Amino acid sequence: DDEPLPAWTTLYARAGQELRFGLRQENWGARAYLAVGGGIDVPRVLGARDTNLAGAFGGMDGRPLRSGDILAGGTAIYDTLPLTGRAWPTWARPPYTAQPRLRVLPGPHLDLFADDALAVLCAGSWQIGSQSNRMGYRLAGTALPNVESGNIPSHGVVPGTLQVPPNGAPILLMADAQPTGGYPIIAVVIAADIPLAAQLLPGDWLHFAPTTLEEAVGAWRKLTEWQSTPLIPDGIVEQLAWAAAIDVRLAP
Repeated sequence: DDEPLPAWTTLYARAGQELRFGLRQENWGARAYLAVGGGIDVPRVLGARDTNLAGAFGGMDGRPLRSGDILAGGTAIYDTLPLTGRAWPTWARPPYTAQPRLRVLPGPHLDLFADDALAVLCAGSWQIGSQSNRMGYRLAGTALPNVESGNIPSHGVVPGTLQVPPNGAPILLMADAQPTGGYPIIAVVIAADIPLAAQLLPGDWLHFAPTTLEEAVGAWRKLTEWQSTPLIPDGIVEQLAWAAAIDVRLAP
């Protein structure tokens, strides 16, 4: 409705209102989340209604949304939540930046790399490549010296895993990471810092920094404390209870 909306605030969109996403602010904030009462009425695939673009299934025929698409809403199963005019406190917001520094722990295959490989990873600046997606970010920067040039037996991987293929360009696995991989793992981004990477787009830059297991555990506890912080009144509007969320990608 041509009215700017504040970030970090619960907002309730009524029938007939128009919601429009513009350019990013401060060069971060690649994704926003729209909660819809009852979810989106599309066929379930593997028990979910989301879209897998790599597999071309789910959602709207397994493809990205196009201008003119109409999404039907499902039947709401909750009433409106009493969150009128609530905002997330400033002190409890994750430290999003345009070029985040992601903390990493040494990976299980560090011995397959040159002795200085982890130092090279943490000293460099890495740009997210154009072929990156929710499965993984392909990073461009200084090629990592790799002792093992070939693949290794498949092993389990998780979001945050930094795999290094033979070309030395690391791949940071993200939310849609596959369950197994065959490239050596040089490091793993701690769970608390993955959301910082998730708000970036291809062309953006990021950095890595070594950390300890103790710091990683402390950072996770801090993040969960932030996420459980009660919303505070801010004089805005109410939010409809949500049963599903849409991942909305914003323009760079």
